[in-house]
Amino acid sequence: MQTPQPEYVVPVVAHRLFGRNYPDIRIEAGFPDEDDIISGEPRPGFVVRGTIGENPPVIDHSRGTQRSWQEIDAMFTAAPEVDGTDGSTVNDLWADTGIRFELVEKTDTPISSAMAQHLSPDTAIVNSLLRPVGREGVINLYFARRINGAWGFARPYYPARAGHIPIATIADLRDRSENPDTQWKHSLITLAHEFGHVLGLGHVAFDENIMYGHGTLLGSLKLDQPQAAICRNRAAYLSGAVSPPASRRAPRM
Repeated sequence: MQTPQPEYVVPVVAHRLFGRNYPDIRIEAGFPDEDDIISGEPRPGFVVRGTIGENPPVIDHSRGTQRSWQEIDAMFTAAPEVDGTDGSTVNDLWADTGIRFELVEKTDTPISSAMAQHLSPDTAIVNSLLRPVGREGVINLYFARRINGAWGFARPYYPARAGHIPIATIADLRDRSENPDTQWKHSLITLAHEFGHVLGLGHVAFDENIMYGHGTLLGSLKLDQPQAAICRNRAAYLSGAVSPPASRRAPRM
């Protein structure tokens, strides 16, 4: 497929998801027998001590994604010297579409420790946890340790509509293969697949296509011309190549 012109550069904000640690809260084994309904028979339990409001929670980097910023950078800009990478990028998979993804900002985002470890793709949970920390006008890419029932997820968004916060997520994929080269290839194909969803694509039945709907395969490496046309329409908006909707235009002075 001949590369279309012009090239659209889609901005991406990467969020590493981590749990929270409350320094002034501690949980101890305890016997809160004052509430026992059977006198003299204390029940084992726990006691929470401290006050949440004394100090703000801090990010707990032990709970959440294990990806380094160097590894995430290498997903967009070739860096074969980074451990676990091979010099290939997600943009290699999109090269024939005239769309390039550029990492413009990186942030560590605290959520519940349980979700940072095992993120749920449930729509209600995504809306409550991820949308409030996302930004309009960019793809918000979230990295979690694992995702329940998936390697990644996103939904077909229409970024030209005001109020939409494009979201894509990807798991660490450490459990998918013990081979670092295979892990890297799976990570890039999964990321390319989720970006396809964000830019309006659904699943297809062809296993050589990036949008193959039964799990990303090492051979799922291409997009067809009609798919590229759909994505370019949305990428044009996110790249700033077209005007935003009237409701988001700056007021005239």
